[in-house]
Order: sequence, then C-alpha cells, then structure tokens
Amino acid sequence: MCNFISYVQKGDQLFYLTDDEIFSKEGREKLSGCLDNDFIGHRAIWKFFDIREGEDHKVRDFWNTDKLPKELADKITNFDSYWDKTFKKYFMNDDLIHIISNAPEIWKAKAWEQLQTQNPSNFDLINIIYYSSEEYRAKAWEQLLTQNPSNDNLKYIICYSAKEYQTKAWEQLLNQNPSNSDLKYIILYSLEEYKVKAWEQLLTRNPSNDDFKNIVCYSSEDYKTKAWEQLLTRNPSNNELRYIACYSTKEYQAKACDLLLTQNPSDFDLYCIICNSAEDYKAKISNYLLKKTQMKI
Repeated sequence: MCNFISYVQKGDQLFYLTDDEIFSKEGREKLSGCLDNDFIGHRAIWKFFDIREGEDHKVRDFWNTDKLPKELADKITNFDSYWDKTFKKYFMNDDLIHIISNAPEIWKAKAWEQLQTQNPSNFDLINIIYYSSEEYRAKAWEQLLTQNPSNDNLKYIICYSAKEYQTKAWEQLLNQNPSNSDLKYIILYSLEEYKVKAWEQLLTRNPSNDDFKNIVCYSSEDYKTKAWEQLLTRNPSNNELRYIACYSTKEYQAKACDLLLTQNPSDFDLYCIICNSAEDYKAKISNYLLKKTQMKI
C-alpha cells in the first residue's frame, strides 16, 4: 500500500512528490502506469527522479510534523499549496478514513469533506464507526442509514463497535428481518447483551439443527449448553454429531461421541472422529470400530 507522506532520503537529499511534479507534463510521462494512490508512494518517487539508491521513509501521521524533516514539515503546514490536487485526486478512501480516525480535528474535517465526494462504501463508513471520534461516528452512522446497510453491515457493528452503535445497529437489524445466520454470528462473536438478544430471536425463527451445531462448536460455554440442549430435542443426525465430535470442545466431543455410538454410526463417521477429535475419543472410537469390524468377520 502507498501512503502519504512518503519520501526517499539519499544522504542529505530528500526526494518526494508534490502537485508540481505529479501534475506536470514530465510527471504524466514518467508516472504513466501509476494508479490511484501509487502517486503518493515510493514507487512513483523512484520513477520520477530516476534514482537508483536511497532509503524509503513514510510517516502516515504526517500531521505530527515533528516526525518529519524540516523541509517537509514546513510544507505540511501549508498543505494546500503543495498537495491540494493530489489530495483531491489520489488520496483513496482508505487514506481518508485513516485521517478521519486518527488525525486532529482540522484534518478530520478536511478528510471527511473529501470523502463525501468519493462515494464512500458502507464498509468505509463502518470503519469510521469503529475507529473514529464520536462526531464522525455519528456522521458515518447517519450516512450509512441512507445507503441501505445490509444485515452483514449491521451485525459487524453489533459485534465490534462502540456500545451506542451496537444498540442502534441492533434496532436497525430487527427492522430488516435478520436471518438465522445473522443471529448465529452475533451469538458467536458479540458481547453477552447481544448474545442474549440474538438467542431469544433465534428461538422464535425455527432454527435448524445446523444452527445449533455451529453454536455448540464455536460459541461461548453458556450457549454451547443451550444449543446442545436444543439439539437433543431434535434428533440430531450422525453428520451433525460427527461434526461436533470433531470440532467442539472436549466436553461436547464426549457428549456427541457417546450419542453417536447409540445411532449406528457409519465407518466414515468413525474414521472422521479418529482423525479429528481429542486423543481420548480417538482411542474409544478406534476400539468401537475394531469390534465392529470383528463382528462383520
């Protein structure tokens, strides 16, 4: 990835690109083949100045001018005179989101204004909700609601964002008829408050054995127990039990193995458990398989 501000140092010399170089006739010729934010990276610098040696440097938090050589720090304080065109054309959405999430307010505002001209995706807005200050989280949320957020967008906010936006996203998700898969994801990855809400919703939506199987394998202990109890009322298949025996925690591997052995498991079921489960059950299943083979003989 190419980042602003990038420069190359060769001895006492600094090489970097400003609008004057990038948008000049010489720049158009030398930098042909560069795309998007290639123009703000090291590759473009090496191409433009035709240098053969030097040390690459980049300072993504360029607003902290004490990290820069004085020559560049002075230019940053007069940013628009040197990079206004570059900022408007070659700063990509992720570059702007980085600024909105990390820079002082004057830079956040500048980057937000530019982002509005670049058709930010829902994913762009979600990243701002995750990482920026409250003012820009609020702006991003308001804009996200105008862009028809998907259930995936909302469940990621529920699982990974700040509490206020988890609440907002949950309310919006309920308006959008979440699928069992959406609810299962929240049970697996969100905070307890939303695990509870999602579990309650799931039970009203005719969940499948596959839903419960995955919760038994991958969720927290409380929900493994809840899902296992539900699964027992629904005549789990050998395939479902085999999966749990291979991929859940030790307690539920044991439960699934014990139940599977009462359901006339196939040799394939048994071989899969031997290959994938804990050592205790490998031995148990191996003995069962051996006895089964001997009976056939």
